[in-house]
Amino acid sequence: MASQYQHRQFFRRVPNALLARYFEAREVDLGVVFGDLSETQVEPLFEAFTTLPEEQPPHPSVPCAAAISFWITCTS
Repeated sequence: MASQYQHRQFFRRVPNALLARYFEAREVDLGVVFGDLSETQVEPLFEAFTTLPEEQPPHPSVPCAAAISFWITCTS
């Protein structure tokens, strides 16, 4: 059950367009061109996400619940 909340799994399940919108809204430049990634190609995104400096939100320590709530808000 816990594995469904891992960052990689979350990135695979959320459409790239929505992830791009999320990071753009928070002015976080991951250096990833979302349009160049397939919907399940998450390694470049995961690598960029996990190397964010702590002072730049959303840092990997931020619970996925916040991102999930954003996803639910955007898709409802």
